[in-house]
Amino acid sequence: MKIICLSDVHLSTEKPRGRTDDWESAQWGKLEHVLKRASKEKDAILLQAGDLCDRPRSWQLLVQLETILNRWKVRFLTIRGQHDMYMHSPDAPATVSILDHFNKLHIIEGIDEHYTDGYIEGVRWGGEVQKSSKAKILVIHAPIAEAPVFDRHDYIDARGFAEKHKNYDLIVCGDI
Repeated sequence: MKIICLSDVHLSTEKPRGRTDDWESAQWGKLEHVLKRASKEKDAILLQAGDLCDRPRSWQLLVQLETILNRWKVRFLTIRGQHDMYMHSPDAPATVSILDHFNKLHIIEGIDEHYTDGYIEGVRWGGEVQKSSKAKILVIHAPIAEAPVFDRHDYIDARGFAEKHKNYDLIVCGDI
């Protein structure tokens, strides 16, 4: 199995502050590049570690993203970051959950038995690691870092996290 990992894509319909390039074609071009690569690899999985979208709800973005995902036959597995959940609620409809509902991608929440036979564990923003003995890949959206990013930053120490979860062969982190 080949795995392509990415995180914090923050797709948007609004120009980010400070961008001077053609940001819109840049964001879609980068996503198309990754999807094209994943579609060429036999049995490849695209693992996205949260914050696929910059805002939880954007109907324009939903249509654009669905159009692009329809072009490629890719096993696209994702978890939800805080930007993917409306009001930080995993139960509220949002762009990513709607794409999951219509089988354009798959949200991994906990141990994924359906798509990966329990081989992958997904932990959304605010979720807890279940520490399955079967899962060998952990995909998590949490503030894991080697040092604080800003004053009084509440983060999870990267080395301590890796030591605590050394039963996984691969840990894909999003958020920072």
